[in-house]
Amino acid sequence: MIWKAGLLSSLLLASCNAIIGADEVKLRSSQCSLDSGVPLTCASEFPSTSVQFLALSRGDAGAPGTETTALVQIDDEKGKLEAQALQACNNYNNCVISADTYRQQSQPLEEQLGQVAPLFDGIRQSDSEQKRIVAVSTAYQTFVPTERRTELVLEFAIYAQRPNESGFFPIGQNASLPTNAHLYFTIRLSRAGYVYLFQRAPGGSIVTLFPDSVHIALANPVPSGQTLRSPDGGATFRVNEQDIGTESVYIVTSLDAVPSLQTAVERLNSDAGVDTTLASLAEVKSEKDPSCSRALEYSPDPTKCSRSRGLEYEGVSSDASFRSRTEAADSMIVQVFTFQHTAQ
Repeated sequence: MIWKAGLLSSLLLASCNAIIGADEVKLRSSQCSLDSGVPLTCASEFPSTSVQFLALSRGDAGAPGTETTALVQIDDEKGKLEAQALQACNNYNNCVISADTYRQQSQPLEEQLGQVAPLFDGIRQSDSEQKRIVAVSTAYQTFVPTERRTELVLEFAIYAQRPNESGFFPIGQNASLPTNAHLYFTIRLSRAGYVYLFQRAPGGSIVTLFPDSVHIALANPVPSGQTLRSPDGGATFRVNEQDIGTESVYIVTSLDAVPSLQTAVERLNSDAGVDTTLASLAEVKSEKDPSCSRALEYSPDPTKCSRSRGLEYEGVSSDASFRSRTEAADSMIVQVFTFQHTAQ
């Protein structure tokens, strides 16, 4: 629609009269326009956001998976932003807010809605499973507010003291530790959650590091922001002369209890052996292979491989071996940390 300046002035004058009174019409009407009295076309004022992220879903067998849940949440939050943008534009055209207020409200909305297209294309054009997981998580972080995300952040560290060192220092993935090195583990969660920690020796034996009611006072669920140390107090583990080779530590953190892992812990503690859940955990692959199901997620094919869960943060703090965040809308992290046990 083409608006003529004279007609617009009359309409604005009438609407502003109704809202604020005749004495303030001249001042107020000048605040209702950004461009010589021409009202904004709200439908084209913001970047086009007609795409629906749910259209990118690969489909889930049975109940919706976490990726589909994340895509639905992204669409919901995008819809809220669109409604806010339309409301701000209409408020401006109707003289409810001034030009300056409209600019303040519209700029962040325009910036956020401007990310819809590139984030959508980032998911659609992902050429690997890892890139797709990252792209979905980036969109989820961008549009879903922190208080409405299903999210958990894990900070994990192995502190080690080698025989020739005077103190304990965090080690990185696949570091070498000689026999008679001493070490302990620490875990910190961003939200209260459940922690399950296992270690697998090169010979295949598996032991529980946490929960451990005998040696560690802290129990599940672990409070938010509190550091869990294994073993407790000033005690440490010694790397003994046995099992030279790759030692693997399996870290599982979850917002909810994992009954199958609790059962696995109880079986180990009673010398009943390793059950199928723990056996499958011990075979988790670190890489995001699309042919593998996610660790500790039901798969109708018991022979199918499983992969880790969670995204590693960049810029790891100096006092942590790694930090990991749940994938979009997921409530669980499953990571594998390895170190090389060498002869002294």
